[in-house]
Amino acid sequence: MRFTLLTLFPEPIEAYFDSSIMARAVQKGLVEYRCVNIRDFATDVHRTCDDAPYGGGAGMVLKAEPLAAALDSVAADSRHTVYPTPSGSPLSTALIERLCGHNELVLICGRYEGIDQRIIDLYVDDE
Repeated sequence: MRFTLLTLFPEPIEAYFDSSIMARAVQKGLVEYRCVNIRDFATDVHRTCDDAPYGGGAGMVLKAEPLAAALDSVAADSRHTVYPTPSGSPLSTALIERLCGHNELVLICGRYEGIDQRIIDLYVDDE
């Protein structure tokens, strides 16, 4: 199984995949992973990836533009995009079995209060 993780902080994720059980799975070729830094797709000088929610509200959200560009950089024909959230489906054996049927899972590692709703509407297959 191949995992592509979209994140603002790739270092902790890479450390996880490079240690313990996950490291052994990678070494045996059972799991492949790639971290994509969302900040690499920001277009402003400061590489800004967060903004206030459109329409107001508390907190900050990941902006649509860099996140969409990061998602577009991943091959669309083989990906199944998951955005884990507290309001999404509970993690269950049935869900894991269904997700295992995909060759590649793209995981959006949210930050702040969430991500721009347009990304969920256009890209996310499971929440």
